[in-house]
Amino acid sequence: MIFLDINKTYHELLNLDQDERYAHQYYLRTGKELSFFQAFSIGIDNPAWEGEPDFSRLEDPETQEHFRQIHALFDADPPSDQTSDITLPERFFIIKDYNVEIQRAQRYIRMFPHRHDFFEIECTLRDSGLHYIGGERVEMHAGDICIVPPGARHNTYVYPDGIMLNIKIRKSTFENVFANILQDRTALSEYFVKTIYTADYCNSLTFHCGEDSFIRELLLCMYEEQFSGKEYANKVIDGLIMTFFAYLIQNYDDTLEFSTAINNSSERIIEIENYIRQNYRSVTLKSTADHFYLSPQYLSTIIKKQTGKSFTEILRTIKMQHARDMLMNTKMKIDDICDAVGYRDTTQFIRTFKKQFGSTPKQYQKQETL
Repeated sequence: MIFLDINKTYHELLNLDQDERYAHQYYLRTGKELSFFQAFSIGIDNPAWEGEPDFSRLEDPETQEHFRQIHALFDADPPSDQTSDITLPERFFIIKDYNVEIQRAQRYIRMFPHRHDFFEIECTLRDSGLHYIGGERVEMHAGDICIVPPGARHNTYVYPDGIMLNIKIRKSTFENVFANILQDRTALSEYFVKTIYTADYCNSLTFHCGEDSFIRELLLCMYEEQFSGKEYANKVIDGLIMTFFAYLIQNYDDTLEFSTAINNSSERIIEIENYIRQNYRSVTLKSTADHFYLSPQYLSTIIKKQTGKSFTEILRTIKMQHARDMLMNTKMKIDDICDAVGYRDTTQFIRTFKKQFGSTPKQYQKQETL
């Protein structure tokens, strides 16, 4: 009998796939993530994944303008006529003969806002990330489980040290395979009924599960079972996802939180935060306001209202995330990392890092390498 080694699976999830390795190289060189379309372009240029990727083309003004136009189509607020009706179909994104597929969300690659005709469940196992849905910005922390209904326009951002698993479930088979869930009178069953039978219902549902080892092991079992190659793997996963739903309702019904679909103008905060992330080394409140043709005071108000944080708090968090990644994945000295993320005073940098992560850069590095 072959047993699943979920601890091994967990550590393998920390490894970067080939797309991510190329994107990580670009990130270390420029401090910027690749967009999905840029990463796809690099993959087409080098389908065998041999040698070093050629990033020079991405810096070509003509190529940059080409990608800018593509991003503008998908990031438009409100969605452009060319993208608003594009929906990712389950037949292309869920394994044939499976009702459920589970995969790891990529890091260092920015996914474009999209819709799909299946359910998607975002499960944060490690660190944290961001989820944008219907113009609302949701912070995802370890243990958060977010259910996204078919038709909802959304995208996610996984922090460099994060692990987020995406569970995709066919809407076309949900009523038959998971009928027991719909029959129960629970908040979860009512939610699924609304999403299946109500047109344009786009609210997400989030459970806050914290450090629950059972959920962690259940998710890892599903993930490993999918790649086991066993004859009844798809049936086992169907059973595990039923257990997953039942466990959520039994233990975390009082933590669930519904998103509130808001008007499309609120999606502008996504563009603003992406701009800060791409220019974090030198960006200021004024330069960001100028980029979006806003006054600094009005921009500050928008950010605080939509995120609950100030511009300075968001920028500081982004800088510290980059600093931690450089600390753990390069041989750069502390002074060089300080300079790379836009701090002039090393003492201030170390103080800020400790406030963010609870230890100095050297202490953090030592703890993480034990």
